[in-house]
Amino acid sequence: MRFQTILLSLVILTSLLINKNYSSPGGKTNEPSFMKEFYFALSEKTVSIKQILPEGTAAVRQRINDGTKQVSGGDESKETENKKTEKENPGSAEIRNNPDFNLNSSSFQCNSTTSISFKAEAVLAKKINIAVPNEVNGNIFEFNVKKRWPIASLTKLMTSAIVLEKIGLNERVIMSEKAVNSEGETGDFKKGEIFTASDLIKAMLTVSSNDAAAAVAESSARFVDQMQQKAAELKMYQTTFFEPTGLSFINQSTAFDLVKLTDYVYQNHPELIEISGQKETEIVELKSGKPRKLININEFAGSPGFIGGKTGYIEEAGRNLVAIFDANGGKILIVVLGADNAYEEAKKLLKCTSLTFF
Repeated sequence: MRFQTILLSLVILTSLLINKNYSSPGGKTNEPSFMKEFYFALSEKTVSIKQILPEGTAAVRQRINDGTKQVSGGDESKETENKKTEKENPGSAEIRNNPDFNLNSSSFQCNSTTSISFKAEAVLAKKINIAVPNEVNGNIFEFNVKKRWPIASLTKLMTSAIVLEKIGLNERVIMSEKAVNSEGETGDFKKGEIFTASDLIKAMLTVSSNDAAAAVAESSARFVDQMQQKAAELKMYQTTFFEPTGLSFINQSTAFDLVKLTDYVYQNHPELIEISGQKETEIVELKSGKPRKLININEFAGSPGFIGGKTGYIEEAGRNLVAIFDANGGKILIVVLGADNAYEEAKKLLKCTSLTFF
């Protein structure tokens, strides 16, 4: 119970600070800030564990919910609509008969008999117009796309982009003790080993190495600040980066924002997406000259039609996925958040396209 008590106290204290420092007359809030984002994430975490909080905290939880609405400054009518949808059909969105893909409808015609139900916190599918840089068009389907959710290792898409833009692929990075002690052992990194930043990107995008992400972040001052600045440039207004790996539940975003990030990476750094789509790749430890094979943990990797993407999992997030597919020359971007099996949710959408390789 000590953890719950401390966490609840932090939420209440943060709430008081925000009410004092960020609220303005009429209930409006000032521009987004890291403290607001931290409060939002902390509130979400506390609400998510409300089933194990002691009885008698309903009033406090209501204060948290009210405070989150005030800080987010979102459209209350949309909030109400989303809550109504979740209440009627919790954790899912049904696709029923409709002759066309339609953003504003919960259904479309998959075939004459099929009805599909999604089991995820958020689902989004869009066609990508590669002929026009930085433009995403061709809405297919969306559900809860502006719901903030822990993104886990989807974070590494942004981490990789910042490495490429701010550090450079040829930078030599030494694996520190702190980096190799990050949670998880993918990549089999050891203290004192040296790799190029390019090879550490490969480890991040194929085996989702937290050690690699931590190491590259250590090699550049204010790395996380640069991640957040890039998010602001991309108008990812509901996205928070607290660290470079995705292990923290404070790293949160929405399916809507993740489309912007994935499209940006695909249009400006296609080599990163290409790496993420490979079934296996190889990196070299520079001191010894020994190569190391990495097998992609993404189930779609190496499949015909799969261009690339990223998976993500922590306990608070469930299974997340962003993926780009080639459907008869057109590109489809899929985002799934908070699923038990993100691959299966993506396949449901793909079965309603001309993709048949599953």
